[in-house]
Amino acid sequence: MDYKKHLESTGHFEALGKVSANFSLLEHSLRALLWGFFGKDTVLTDVVASQLSFQRLLACVTGIANHKLEQGEQLDTLLNLLKEAGDLEAERNKIVHSIWAPREKGPGSEPYAIRWKPVSLRKGRLNPQVETVDSKELESLADKIYSCSHSILVEKSRITGENT
Repeated sequence: MDYKKHLESTGHFEALGKVSANFSLLEHSLRALLWGFFGKDTVLTDVVASQLSFQRLLACVTGIANHKLEQGEQLDTLLNLLKEAGDLEAERNKIVHSIWAPREKGPGSEPYAIRWKPVSLRKGRLNPQVETVDSKELESLADKIYSCSHSILVEKSRITGENT
């Protein structure tokens, strides 16, 4: 079985690309939110944000939001979106940092792929995560990441009064 052709034919490669591209958009949305908090100096914001991992960027944005925004619905909505962004990053990392193994379709079923990720445990034991993943599941994750990104930009516009 040709690995590349199989994953292309099942839509896994395309779906993995969408997850990756939409995650970059999510990270950009967090930077845009920082721009909104810091004002017009987007270069300064980019200098700061470029030095932060996604988790640290998320923590920075969360801390600034808690400092700048009044308690209430607007802050609660934003904090919920930021929590969702963190959860989506964990899902994205699980997907991106895995090995993909194509599988032939069985009678009456679609081709699929196995996601395999070795996970170290204490005492040197290996506990691999293995699961069957349909390309539609990856597409769904990509859509959730895009939706969260868009919602963060909408909230940024509400907070700053500027169009994004």
